[in-house]
Amino acid sequence: MLEAKTVGYGASGRNGSFAMTVIGLGSGTTAMLRGKRFLRRAHAHLEQCVDRLGEFIDEAGLDCGKIRPGFLRVATTPAYVTRPQKQVRLMSSLGFAGIEWIDADATRKMVSSARYLGAMWEPRLVLTDPARLVREEKRHAISLGRVRP
Repeated sequence: MLEAKTVGYGASGRNGSFAMTVIGLGSGTTAMLRGKRFLRRAHAHLEQCVDRLGEFIDEAGLDCGKIRPGFLRVATTPAYVTRPQKQVRLMSSLGFAGIEWIDADATRKMVSSARYLGAMWEPRLVLTDPARLVREEKRHAISLGRVRP
């Protein structure tokens, strides 16, 4: 990790703080543009990346506020309901487990909003405090003798 001043000062401390499996414009568009084989490989790779980041944070004891809540892609209009449902069917057809459609009632139980008509649920998401994560990564690298303090 290189920064102009100190680790976490620049872009490394201002990222979105999450690791997830979202590919480009979504699974349906990616499959259409690049093919199902590409989507299968890319999504499997991203699943491994998200899981490995969570494991690394735990193994290294990094204090970065990590949580793994999963994520919802919610539908707020009747016209949008079919899009995430198609994505769920596509990902299931490619052999991915855990990505599922949940109806309006189940979605509202997770997030209290009458606007939600359903959602695509994906279990893989790692959220962290990005500045704390990068500082903890620096601390860990120093403890291993990999970088200068």
